[in-house]
Amino acid sequence: MLKRLLCGLAACCLLFALAPAGAKADTVRIDDLTDGVPTVQVLTAGGVDVTASRVIIHSDSAPEFLHFQIFSIVALPAADYTDLFEDFLGGTLSDRFLLVVPAGPIRGNPFFDVFFASDPAQLSNAGALNSGLNAVETGSFQLVLDFGGDQYFVRSDAPGDRTEVPGPATLTLLGIGTLTLVGSRAWRRRKAIADATRPTSAGDV
Repeated sequence: MLKRLLCGLAACCLLFALAPAGAKADTVRIDDLTDGVPTVQVLTAGGVDVTASRVIIHSDSAPEFLHFQIFSIVALPAADYTDLFEDFLGGTLSDRFLLVVPAGPIRGNPFFDVFFASDPAQLSNAGALNSGLNAVETGSFQLVLDFGGDQYFVRSDAPGDRTEVPGPATLTLLGIGTLTLVGSRAWRRRKAIADATRPTSAGDV
């Protein structure tokens, strides 16, 4: 572990030394528009994919939940989170992004822990600071954090993309309506049969 930290620190210092003044941050994209585990991609300002060299996906990742470590410029311990809502700010909480920089032996740990959960109950924000970037989901990549020389974006479902599940009251009304329609048709069928088999009176001839 110490060897990995030292190697990461050396590489990070090299990147920092070579980066020109005013250089643009790398982009970290978390995509939840998938059928399985959300994906992550890291792109440089020039569009080069450096995901393989900067990201380690953890085994606890699962559908709707992503946990990975990202190698970045050394920073002091920190914890920041951003919430995404379905309808309006402060409304129905849909997704949560959390970045944690654990304490390390050398003024912080260059390997940040990053979490994303479509079920916010899976991800506690206790002790973390809000980024001030809370937003309503749009279905496109949205900035959720600018930290450690990187900009983090999340793409998740837009409100209109969700399939609404009927509630119990709706299902009850639907069932009553269906039974009423079936009963009405059965009554009309019996009436038609009765009219067709009724004896014809002499006055009708």
